Amino acid sequence: MPRIHFHQQLAEVKDKLLAMAALTQLAVDSSMEAYLNRDRALCKFVKQNFIGVKCPDCSAGELVEKRARKRGTTFYGCSTYPECKFTSAQKPLAEACPQCGSKYLVLKFAKDGEIIACPASGCDYSRKAEPAVA
Repeated sequence: MPRIHFHQQLAEVKDKLLAMAALTQLAVDSSMEAYLNRDRALCKFVKQNFIGVKCPDCSAGELVEKRARKRGTTFYGCSTYPECKFTSAQKPLAEACPQCGSKYLVLKFAKDGEIIACPASGCDYSRKAEPAVA
């Protein structure tokens, strides 16, 4: 008779542990969901730095200066993200390429100073940027 009692106690302990594990998993899941959604809640309140250039891909959005999460480097992306996934590492300028007709040019930094260049592959258009007047 003591054997039956032991197996019954073992089954009860097992059921309690499974119930505790399920509750713990539920708590972990809800905490993870809250953590992942915190950025979405904050994003709409963060002021975006628009650079005054229409998106060359979708033409509906405007380009925004952003920061990469891991490295903290600046890049430029469409304000309608995630619908439009346009990004550029160099600052886009609202000027078409006179050589190939690309919708925009980019501002690059070189040893000699700032250069305005075409981002299209196969196009070698570039010129020195005019110094900013203070």
